[in-house]
Amino acid sequence: RTVVDAVTARLRRLDRATQAHVEQLAVVPSAVSVSELAHLVPGGPGALSAAEEAGLMTVRPEAVQFRHELTRRAVVDALPASRRIELNAQVLTMLLEVGGDPGRIVSHAVEAGDVDAIVQWAPRAARDATVSGARRQAVEYYRAALAHPEHFDPTSRTELLENYAIEVHMLGRGQDAVDAQTEVIRLRREQGDPAALGASLRWFSRFHWLAGDRPAAESAARDADWR
Repeated sequence: RTVVDAVTARLRRLDRATQAHVEQLAVVPSAVSVSELAHLVPGGPGALSAAEEAGLMTVRPEAVQFRHELTRRAVVDALPASRRIELNAQVLTMLLEVGGDPGRIVSHAVEAGDVDAIVQWAPRAARDATVSGARRQAVEYYRAALAHPEHFDPTSRTELLENYAIEVHMLGRGQDAVDAQTEVIRLRREQGDPAALGASLRWFSRFHWLAGDRPAAESAARDADWR
């Protein structure tokens, strides 16, 4: 609370334009490159001189960022929800224009409440995170996509849910994996694809086994073999 009060007081001493620039950059939890800055702050680094002098921002030739993460968080926490949504939407627009990282796009799409962007980019961001070994991030991206199931066809939705189950399984969350895969099996049975159902049952068996439920694991394995 003390940090928030101190940062807010320092921010309010700046002119309104500079305050708006600082608030815009506060919703970006990383350094902002000069090329990205050109889309977010009219005037570029020069427009941040007052914020730099106030000890809020660090300006370098290649990027700008807050001097301390606590400072950035204090600015964000002081913003009304409506303002945060607006600022994240502007960052999202910028990232789509410059071809930003899918994970960053999804993060700002979630904060901005842009369902279309979430549905388009979350599956790709999840796959990229899996490849790089960032499994916690992959889980969050899959959850973001699965929060809008009506935007996916049944097969795609089932595949997303199964990939989510695999990722939480890899994180050691056995019961969460079993719960998600239970729904996957139900959906697979409805879709009538024996090969896909058999593959999902093999995962189901593995999840049960590592969750300590041997009878359920053996039952799923037998069902998979029959398929």
